[in-house]
Amino acid sequence: MGKRPDAALRLQGNQFWKNRKSWRNGKNSAYLAAKQHGDMYYTTGKLCPFGHRAQRTVSNRACTECSRERDLFNSTQQHIVVRRMLNAARGRATRDSLPFTITVENIAKIWPADNLCPITRIELKRTPGRGASEGKWPSPSLDKIVPELGYVPGNIAVISYRANILKRDCSDPTMFRRIADYIDKHTSLIASV
Repeated sequence: MGKRPDAALRLQGNQFWKNRKSWRNGKNSAYLAAKQHGDMYYTTGKLCPFGHRAQRTVSNRACTECSRERDLFNSTQQHIVVRRMLNAARGRATRDSLPFTITVENIAKIWPADNLCPITRIELKRTPGRGASEGKWPSPSLDKIVPELGYVPGNIAVISYRANILKRDCSDPTMFRRIADYIDKHTSLIASV
């Protein structure tokens, strides 16, 4: 006696899913191996939809070259940079229990007209990606003039990341005068040698 038609379809369906699973595992074997080993990147050797033959990120399977280009584009768009600064400041204010009442318009209004940091006089430009602090030095950073007052209009300034690191949690002008005196004294000693 032959198999019933619905049983034949069921067998055919099971075979379809087995083939699909093996095909999927074969196609993503580099991804699965990288994920299993805890790697951050993997290589397929194939082109991404935009023609890059770059590594892919395990976390989201995105082409690293496409991600870099997207970050580079976004870093040149001031409204995107301002929005990111606002969101990061909101997170820090929540974490540190500080007042937060600023908006995108507040940040855009205080942005330096010449696009230069008022302290270091370097051009403010966001560098894409995360890396060493030195690479992020020209990036714009939102500074709380008096840290205890939080992120409120009138208490914020847009300065470079480097200047903000130098200022970090100190708002005492005498400390900065002492640092300036120390540098002047030691550079004049070195110049005289």
